[in-house]
This record gives sequence, C-alpha cells and structure tokens, in this order.
Amino acid sequence: MKIIFCGTNLPESLDLELHDLSLSGNRFQNNIYTYLKKNNEEITSLNYIGYPIENEKTELVKKMISYEKDKDYVFKNGNIIKSMFIYRKKLKKVLKETDAVIAYNVCYPWLLLPCMACHRKCKSIVILADYSGTESYSSLFMKLFAKVCLFDMRKYDLVVGLSSNIKNKLRKKQKFICIEGGINLTDFLTKKFKALPLVKNEKLRVMYSGALKDVTGVDLLLEAIKKIKNPNIEFIFSGKGVLENEIIEQAKKDKRIIFKGSMPYEEYLDTLGTAHILINPRNMNMPENQNNFPSKYMEYLASGRVLISTKFAGFEKFLDTAFFCESTSEDLAKTIEETINKYNNVYQDIFTKNRDIAQNYDFNEQMKKILKEIPKIN
Repeated sequence: MKIIFCGTNLPESLDLELHDLSLSGNRFQNNIYTYLKKNNEEITSLNYIGYPIENEKTELVKKMISYEKDKDYVFKNGNIIKSMFIYRKKLKKVLKETDAVIAYNVCYPWLLLPCMACHRKCKSIVILADYSGTESYSSLFMKLFAKVCLFDMRKYDLVVGLSSNIKNKLRKKQKFICIEGGINLTDFLTKKFKALPLVKNEKLRVMYSGALKDVTGVDLLLEAIKKIKNPNIEFIFSGKGVLENEIIEQAKKDKRIIFKGSMPYEEYLDTLGTAHILINPRNMNMPENQNNFPSKYMEYLASGRVLISTKFAGFEKFLDTAFFCESTSEDLAKTIEETINKYNNVYQDIFTKNRDIAQNYDFNEQMKKILKEIPKIN
C-alpha cells in the first residue's frame, strides 16, 4: 500500500540544533513515520517547515535532510504564499500515485486535503495530536481559522485522536479511533530504569520535562514550588520554551530548582532514570488543552516512576497510574507534599504496575492499529 505522510518534522539529529523546533512534536512525528514504515515500506513523507531556520544552521539542515531519500521538504523561509504553492503542487503530484495519505494534525499547507485525496481516489487519514476550537482565540482571524480546521477535520475518512474528546467534534458516523500515543519500550528496558527507593539523607528529585510554557502548566508548577518549604527536594526542569528565563530567575532564589534545558535524548533518559517523581502539571483550565493528550505521559509510564498529574482529558483511563490533582498551584503543591510523604510506601508497587501498563502502548503496535483500519475505509 502506497502511503504519503504529511508532517512538520525534521531529522532527529536536528532536535537540539534549531531554536523553534518542538522537541516533543518532532520526536513524536519521527516515531510515527519510523513505525509506519517498519510495517509498510511503501511510505514517503512530504514535510512542511513553517518556522525560520537560523542562517548559521542552513547548511547543517541541508546536509541532514539529504540523507533521507524517502522524504521531501518544503521550507516557508518567510514567503508563506510561495511555499504553500510549492507544497500543494508537490502534494497533488504524489497523491496521483498514492493509496492513502496520513496527515499529522490539520495544518494550513494541506487544508482541504480530504477533498484533494477523494478527487484522486486516495484514502485520507489525520492523526490529531490536538485541536484548538474558537474558544481558544480572541483574534477573529484565528477563530475563523479554527472553524476552517474543524470543517476540514470532519472530511477525513479516518480520524486518529490522541484524546477521546476529539470524537465529540466529528460527524456522527465519521470513523474514529483513539490512540493516546506511543512508547519506544526498548529505551526503557535498561538498567537505568529500576525501582528507586528514597535513601536516608538523600534529596528527593521531582522532574518536569517538556515545553516550558503556560499551556503545559510550568507557571503553575513554579508557583507550587514557592508554597513547598521542604528543603530536601530537588525540582528538575528539562526542555525549552518562553518560560526558560522565569525558571532561571526563580532558581537563583531557590537552590532546590535545577534547570537542565534541552538535553540529548540519552542524557534525558539518564536524568529520568534518577528522578523519584515525574510531574505533568498541564493547565486544564485552558480551552486549548481539552482536545489533546500529554504525550510525555507515555514515557513517564514506561519509566515506572511515581507520577503526579493534573486531570488531563481522558485521565480516568489512567486513574491508577498517578496521583491526580486540579490545575491550581495550591492543589499541585498539596499533592506533591502528600506524594513525598507516601513515596517509600508506594514506589515499588507503582513501578511494577506502570511498567506493565506501558506495554500496551508500544509504538510499533500503535501504528499497526492505524494501518489495519485503512483497508476498512470504503
């Protein structure tokens, strides 16, 4: 089966090289493509890069993408009209010889993709990592864009949602499957991930990893830390984003805060392996979080660590995997302190249970589920 993947990802080797590249989004898309290809060799990708590439990185990017013969790239480079025209021209050409097209999210370069695919007798699938409705925007233009994206979303033959809430946005009979994400299990089946007791006189390490911005709740976590007076804790932050400076400034006043920034993946896994508690403080009071899933949570599960999380959409399915709290700094601080007090009584059972649950989210098996659904499309 010939498949074309429409994404916004660059080679993994560039993860730490580009300022505007999303680490989690890029890694997630690369995993999707890798495991789709593992199960269906006749797949190629057409990627649209809508953020600027630093001048000093241009040659490096050219070199890295030249190694990937099954992938094509279109760069915006400041000219959105020209780049969209080039992208859509290439897309129309490859659709003529394709059985199915899989898009990552509804993005402006491939708006009306379901119509384009139908015209060429090609099946259309979208993997929706998230969707922000009109309530998420104040700008009239963005509200209109959200409506256009919703219209487009409802035209796909198959919608794969990371959140079950997406189903509420679709047509009644539209084909939908929920796949919360995936894990490269082999990354976590190493000696660095073992049940981790809290040793006497050792500081307990609480770690957050991901985008450093309000939508992921980093501001809530920083406020929660101010309310916690326990000196025997380290709060580790990993990632990049607009709140980097706030973390750095608070770390100057609070020596318990350690800012790691963006780390190579192996170093990230090493740090994850030494943490006692992992935290997902995503702010569920924000409307843009109602239709997504914290993909980092899958790695947290696979690590077997004790977890603290706000009540993300669909959290009920994972009720026994974490200590859940409301999206306020007060409840977050309270839950952190309660979890620390319980830690040595629960860490071993949680390690075993969460590692077992993680087996259900192997990336290879998750992509097989999508591929099995495509032939069923009428």
